[in-house]
Amino acid sequence: MCNLRRYLLLFIGIIQGCNWLFPPVLPKISEISVTGYPISINIDSPYVYIGTQREGLKIVKIESPESPVIVSSFFKPDTIDTVREIKLYEGNLVIASSALSIIDVSNPIYPRIKAIYDTNARFGVHSIVLVDSFIYASVLIKGNPFINIYKVPSLELLRSLKEKSCARLVTDSNYLYLCWSGEHVDILDIRDRTNPIRCYEVSQDTYYFGEPYDVYADDAEIQDNYLFITDGWFSIIDVSDKAHPMVIYCDCRPWGDVVHFALTKEYVFLLARESIEIYNISRLPKVKHVDTEVLEETGTEMAIGKRYMYLITGRKLKVLDGSKFIE
Repeated sequence: MCNLRRYLLLFIGIIQGCNWLFPPVLPKISEISVTGYPISINIDSPYVYIGTQREGLKIVKIESPESPVIVSSFFKPDTIDTVREIKLYEGNLVIASSALSIIDVSNPIYPRIKAIYDTNARFGVHSIVLVDSFIYASVLIKGNPFINIYKVPSLELLRSLKEKSCARLVTDSNYLYLCWSGEHVDILDIRDRTNPIRCYEVSQDTYYFGEPYDVYADDAEIQDNYLFITDGWFSIIDVSDKAHPMVIYCDCRPWGDVVHFALTKEYVFLLARESIEIYNISRLPKVKHVDTEVLEETGTEMAIGKRYMYLITGRKLKVLDGSKFIE
């Protein structure tokens, strides 16, 4: 029996070693060059919406994953220029850029502005979330950071809350999470949509917020009372007790190379330095290290559809077959 156990452990060790020495490859199906520097992405099949640095919105049709096609671009100086975030709302896009905009993409070839709220600020809107018929936006107005609450679709400003700095926003519909970094988050109760109540606040004595336009959290998402955050490192915070959030996992790296990630029910996909890393969320030790042939340089954003993964790296959109991991 002891020998059988010893051989079994040896076999498991060999398999784990092979996974590291000979990592699996996520097959690349296609790629397409995108003008401007892509920094944000969202999917509403068969279209992929890409936000760029200073060159507005790009709309890519991926009816056939083997042949993606850019069908239109949308740019408006000082309004829709650097597109930091893209959200979907009833057939429209909500755009966080120099201004907050709602764009009708019912005909993706000819997108048009339906509503706009101009912040008159260089850095404009940093992050947005939608809850019911409300938008919560982290904005910079005359050098001062605020959380603004808008009504959809009119973009009527309902309330403005002064904040310490701009933040990456995440919501689970009842609570709003202001993600400053991988270990620092404020939590607001938004069950009364226009009268948020602060449940937890990071002390300015324990965290340096820097310039108000510096958003250190690159990416954040909430799932099952766990808040996932990347800010160069990758952290997981248990927020089941809103008054006492607790960091339960932190992947600290010397180069701070974890920029963005995407979640499924079982896995988290990390975009690290020139690689994709896959973790099983139920047991956090890394389970896969995907071959770096997929990335010529560090990836900047990722989104997951029903079967395919859409990855921005450099100035290209790449379509990968992620069917092994996506349910």
